[in-house]
Amino acid sequence: MEEFIKSLLSTVKAPATGIVVIHNGHIVINDAFGLADVENSVKAHPRSSFKLASITKHFTAFSILRLVEYGKIKLSDPLLKYFPEYESLNPRIKIENLLNHTSGIPGYTELTELFSPYEKVEATHEQMLTVFMGQPLLFEPGSRFEYSNSGYYLLGLIIERASGYTYEEYLKREFFNPIGMHDTCYASDKSIIPNRVRGYDTQQGASNTSLQNCEYISMNPPYAAGGLCSTTTDMAKWLSALLAGRVLGSDLMLKACSPTKLKNGLAVEYGYGLNVGTKHGVKAVGHDGGIPGFASAFMMYPESNTAILVLVNDERSDPWAIEDRISSYILRK
Repeated sequence: MEEFIKSLLSTVKAPATGIVVIHNGHIVINDAFGLADVENSVKAHPRSSFKLASITKHFTAFSILRLVEYGKIKLSDPLLKYFPEYESLNPRIKIENLLNHTSGIPGYTELTELFSPYEKVEATHEQMLTVFMGQPLLFEPGSRFEYSNSGYYLLGLIIERASGYTYEEYLKREFFNPIGMHDTCYASDKSIIPNRVRGYDTQQGASNTSLQNCEYISMNPPYAAGGLCSTTTDMAKWLSALLAGRVLGSDLMLKACSPTKLKNGLAVEYGYGLNVGTKHGVKAVGHDGGIPGFASAFMMYPESNTAILVLVNDERSDPWAIEDRISSYILRK
């Protein structure tokens, strides 16, 4: 199987590709290939640190659920409880609405004119909140699904206000350190992050393609919606823990991996920080991510005890194409 997986790398346009495959309790592959830094010819390896982008969301969601387990918060708590300074907040917005993108709060990445001044600077939480907290709701909470980075930004602040730790400190305390994920952290521009992978953008011209460094964005705005970086070695540990049921209690894990029911009774294929559906005829749970210079995809197949992660350092590459080939090979075989 490892040879089959390596044979797929020729189809990837990204300079570097990280792959984790876990099947039946065994790590089939945990490796990274290609160049983590093209200009300096630095080869990628299992401890190369890729930006995870929106894969960050399920770490944020599980941190919230851990606080629920500790009795620190409730999914039914109104958002107003944690942000009393915003008196005009709709009292019907609950923490659960943030987790499953049914709050109606517009995503800050879609509020282009308001967000653009902060995209490339070290915006404070106060500055970021001014972008979206005063905006009208897109719909009545719980009545619709609309993917919103704003909701996960707020969840990060709730984690801080309920726990007394910073977002990164809480993740390290509850998950990263106990699991042994010592290379997973917030992808701060200022921090020295060992083996940091550089991000690229492949430009398609009329007669050829060219590789260039990706557009710069500050990592302050992504925060709890997309600000983490990790390695295939750490993510192999994390996915193994998820498959083994060692991260959350079974009841909350089941809720996180179940579709959301709207007020009208319709189901949406999203749980808590996770897309939920079927693939290759079995239940599939995962998420993707995209941020300048990077794209990512992971999927778990609980019934088949399988998890697959693909990380690339080119925002125009398609990690799902690789994931699909690998999952098809494993599950159909």
